[in-house]
Amino acid sequence: MAAWFTGCQGTPMQGTATFRSLQGRWEGDGREGNGPRRRCTITITGSSLRLYRDTNYWFETTFTLPAGTDPQEIQATIHAASHRDHLGEVVFGILKLKGGTRTLAALDHPGKLPKDFADEQYSLYEVRRADRGRGRGRQR
Repeated sequence: MAAWFTGCQGTPMQGTATFRSLQGRWEGDGREGNGPRRRCTITITGSSLRLYRDTNYWFETTFTLPAGTDPQEIQATIHAASHRDHLGEVVFGILKLKGGTRTLAALDHPGKLPKDFADEQYSLYEVRRADRGRGRGRQR
C-alpha cells in the first residue's frame, strides 16, 4: 500500500484530469498480498494521500503522478504510518480509473513497480467515492 504514497522528483500534475479525479474521500476494500479483503478509506487532498484500514494499518503520504505512463504510475513518500519503520520510504504503484472505481496496486515497502493488477505479491485496493457531490459546486 505504501506504493500509493511515495514522493518523487517533479510535480504532482495538479492540472491533469487524472489528478483531479483522485481528489476526495474514497471507501472500499483491499488486500495485502494474497491476504483477506478488508474495508479501507483513502482520502486525497491536493498531493496528500491518507490510507486508513484500522489503527494498526494506516499511511499518510505525499504523492506524484509521473507523466506518460500506462498504466498510470503513482509514487509516494510516507510521512506518517502505523508502522514507524515505513517513515521516509518511497513506494511505487499503478492506478486504474474505471467509471467510479479507483484501483491501486502497490507494495507496502519499497520495491519494484507492479506490472499489472493481478499479481498477488502486491496489495490491491478498490475504492469508490464516499463524498459524492462535495466540492463540485452543488448546494445541499
